[in-house]
Amino acid sequence: MTEVFRKYGAGFADGRPEDKEPIACVVSHPDAGGPCRREAIGEVWSLPFCEVHGREAELAAQDEMATSLEGIFTG
Repeated sequence: MTEVFRKYGAGFADGRPEDKEPIACVVSHPDAGGPCRREAIGEVWSLPFCEVHGREAELAAQDEMATSLEGIFTG
């Protein structure tokens, strides 16, 4: 299945300007322990995530895609 966690750097469509401050991970839900203080290293659904939350979001995105495809093929 396609990797949906696109890491910043070489090959990233817009790149990430080196002269800007690091981007913070968007996770901030109380169930996740409050605001994540780690630097975002890539994106899922065009939202910046740290490596840990990015992998979690990637798994959720892949599950969502699989569920959508299942609905298409089963009617």
